[in-house]
This record gives sequence, C-alpha cells and structure tokens, in this order.
Amino acid sequence: MKRVDAPGSLRKDVVDELRRRVLVGELRPGDRLGEAALAEELGVSRVPIREAFRILESEGLLEWVPRRGVRVVGTDTSEAEAVEEIRLALELIAVRFVADRRDETLTDELQAFLDEGDKAIADNDLVALGGLNRRFHLLLAEGTGSPLLTRLLETVRLRSDQLRSPTDDRRVHSSWRDHSSIVRHLLEGNTPAAEARMEAHLVGHRHLTRADAAS
Repeated sequence: MKRVDAPGSLRKDVVDELRRRVLVGELRPGDRLGEAALAEELGVSRVPIREAFRILESEGLLEWVPRRGVRVVGTDTSEAEAVEEIRLALELIAVRFVADRRDETLTDELQAFLDEGDKAIADNDLVALGGLNRRFHLLLAEGTGSPLLTRLLETVRLRSDQLRSPTDDRRVHSSWRDHSSIVRHLLEGNTPAAEARMEAHLVGHRHLTRADAAS
C-alpha cells in the first residue's frame, strides 16, 4: 500500500490517495473508513486523515453517517443520471466561456496541449496521452476564467468519474480524438462544433459505462 511521506503536503497527499482509491474502485460505495486504520497504513497522524475526510465529503465522495462513521457514498440510478446531466450542462457552459475569452495566453496553452498530444501519438505514448486526456477537462475549466465554474466542474467531474469504469487502453485514443477535436474547434472559433463534439463525447462515454456495467 502507498505510504504518505512528504511532511509539507500531508493533507494533499492523503486526499489524493483516498480520492484515487474511491475513483478506481478500491473503495466501493458503502465501505466504511476508519481513522486509526488509515493513519497507521499511510504512516500519518489522524489529523490529516480527518481533514481529508472533510474535503472528500465536500466533493461528494464520502459521507458521515451518525453512529456509523465515514463511508463511501453510494449513488442510485436517478442520482447518477442527475450527475451526468449536470456535468454535461456545465461542460457546455465551459466551452462557451472559453470560446468567448479569446485570450492569447489561453490560446497558447490550448495549442501547446495539441502539440503534446501530437507528439504522444507519434511516439505511441499511451501514458502521456492518458495524462493529457485527464488534463483536458481541468484545462478547459480553468480556461473559463471563472473560479466558481472551475470548482463546480471539479466537484461534479469527480462524482461522475466515480460512476464510470476506469479508462482502458481502448479508450485512450478515442478520448484523445474527442478532446483534440474540441480544442481545434475552439482555436478555429467554431463554438457550435466544439459544443456538439463535447456533447457527443460525454454522452458516448456515458453509454460505454452502462455497457460495461451490463457486461
């Protein structure tokens, strides 16, 4: 098991590790989390564990249940649908905000993102490509220039990711095609095309997740 060692970033390290376990399914809906056991496993005191619980509770990944302690949040079908609809609406708003900014620094960042992806494709570097896919939605959120929208997107994206199967190698290239296409449309100033591709991307991934769950 991974241990947390960096004294200057204990809380962040603990939060990142527990979030990772929830999102990849190592911690499943309904699992209870004990402060003492986690503190011993990660090699920290209970304080950063407690702080991490509060942060992940605010993100909707954990919940405190009276007399039962902290557990991983479960999601019923109706809530899952709500999460995906909210995410779609917020991501489309983000596309419009980014398109409206016409910011030179942002344009340079988007172009650099594409250049990195083109190199990863040429090198067949799936690790780099997967990292760019994960970075895409954060880049878009921060590109809106709205701290509130960025926070909302991060919260709903984490909840959405919890509902989805981890992306495997089959989907790395297809995700990159969608992400790079959205960025290219934005750089070209074609907002309707960027919105349409974003919607198709998110709806497509939702269907893939349902298919995985049924198989």
